[in-house]
Amino acid sequence: MSLSAYIVWFMLASIAGWLFESAYSIVRNGRWERRGFLFGPLCPIYGFGVVAGLLLFGRPGALMADFPAWAVFLVSMGGSAVLEYGVSVALERLFGAVWWDYSDLPANLNGRICLPASLLFGAAGVFIASVLAPLLNEAAMRISPGAFEVIALVSVALVACDTTATVIILSDLKEKIVGIDESANGYASMRVEQAVGAVRSVSDRLNGGVRKIIGRQGGLDYVVAQLSGRQLRILVQLRRFRSEGVREKVDTIRRAVQDRGEE
Repeated sequence: MSLSAYIVWFMLASIAGWLFESAYSIVRNGRWERRGFLFGPLCPIYGFGVVAGLLLFGRPGALMADFPAWAVFLVSMGGSAVLEYGVSVALERLFGAVWWDYSDLPANLNGRICLPASLLFGAAGVFIASVLAPLLNEAAMRISPGAFEVIALVSVALVACDTTATVIILSDLKEKIVGIDESANGYASMRVEQAVGAVRSVSDRLNGGVRKIIGRQGGLDYVVAQLSGRQLRILVQLRRFRSEGVREKVDTIRRAVQDRGEE
């Protein structure tokens, strides 16, 4: 199988993972929630998982091609746990936040991984090896290499642009969140009229949500007024922050924005 084919399967698996996560949020929470690290409809961790499965035991001559189903299950379960835990740590180190939290599920490790999810990914590995891989190998032989190359090039370009924009916006968001703690005391003496003026200038982005907490948070409102609409959506999406102080302030903002959205 060519590199272009693996890239295409990576993209399709990432989209499928995003759809699965979105459906799961609807079933569990009764409402749709934006999932994934990127802004596009992608969950790359699923793409990496599928490609890893194809490389390890999903093609003739693969390292683990002859593994029995129980061994494939264990390898997939352990590998997915390592991948998921590592990605969670990396995101928290880079941006001070994590995108998922299993703290309310049984047998979890620091909220980053949990036994139910790992068991599910183990079963997914068996499905990839026994069902999905043969289908993808057959499709790779039927689709022309040129088509794979074009789709792969477009996919790489889109993911590169999305990743770049995501990192820029999240880095800026991280600085502003840190600025909440650093500047709150400095702006605490700001008059309510000044805060209202600052919020009014961005009312199209905040939809009045933050104005509910003016007079209670002081400098926090001034800092939050500088956030873009996309950054506010990210705050609603994130699950946990490294700093307890920042977490409390962001939770206040998130509740205000969510309450406004439900009105």
